[in-house]
Amino acid sequence: MRQSILMSVIQLHTASKIINSTSQRPRPAVRDFIRLVSSGAQAVPSHALQRVSRSANPPSRSYTHSGIVLARRGGITERIRASSTACTRLRAQVAASSPLLSPSRAATPSAPACDARRHFFWSSKEPEEESRKLLDPNVVNSWMEADAGLVDPDLNLYRRTELWLSLRLLNGLDLQDFLNGCRQAYVFTSVAMYSRDWDALASVVETPCLEAMQATVDHFASAGQRIQLPEPESDAFRVISCKLRKAEVFQPAPGVAEGSCHLHVRFRVDESFTIFDFHSNEPLEPFDGRVTTQESTWVFSGVVTPPDEPSAGDAETQWRLHTIF
Repeated sequence: MRQSILMSVIQLHTASKIINSTSQRPRPAVRDFIRLVSSGAQAVPSHALQRVSRSANPPSRSYTHSGIVLARRGGITERIRASSTACTRLRAQVAASSPLLSPSRAATPSAPACDARRHFFWSSKEPEEESRKLLDPNVVNSWMEADAGLVDPDLNLYRRTELWLSLRLLNGLDLQDFLNGCRQAYVFTSVAMYSRDWDALASVVETPCLEAMQATVDHFASAGQRIQLPEPESDAFRVISCKLRKAEVFQPAPGVAEGSCHLHVRFRVDESFTIFDFHSNEPLEPFDGRVTTQESTWVFSGVVTPPDEPSAGDAETQWRLHTIF
């Protein structure tokens, strides 16, 4: 009798827990269990308790470790698939519109991609206009060779690639002829500066650079120093090397002609002139007439026009000294 009462108490306690853990409308297995307990049954079959327990406490839907991994892998796969699709579309647009790719790699250009690229990079032009013709890559390759002696050999791979790409944009440039002119410009500019011939420099030197030259010579005068060049004056400067170091090509804009650029030229020059002290009239070392080697970089500004286009005047093809450093 005592065992029967104890079993009834346990069954009622279990039923109350199940009722509290379920919703307002009990599930069929719970209703059957309540009906069985209320009828006064002495014992409840074990399979009924198991059914009620499973109905009242459904298995948790929280992800296991493997489930989390699979779910994350699915999300990552979708993002990779979307990124791959975007990259494929972008690669097709670049291949269709880039003039630097070889014909075997270039795809058939699509009009929207070409128009978008021209509008982005050449906003001053209408999309329908043809882009500027590039310089023959074989010509640029011949300039970049070490045996040619036209390009600074100390450039690293990145700077050489940058220079190669910039030179391709300067269709109409004769690099050998340009550097020969730079050699003459170095001697002419140096002699005119130390001789204070500012009128001769006004047409070949830009105003900020000319003002800096005047300030340099005035500094010598304020320090009580006088510069004397040998006879003939051109012997004071002997250019050992003159090599292109960098090319900056500017985007066409109002006031900026197409083909405008800055060319950086590295000079190595043997100089021999004398600087006298006004007070003692003695030369100052090391500028006492001995030969000294000077290295500097001169930046020349100009406009390069393609050979098949008529030049608009001498002002477009004339090079001017922009800065010295």
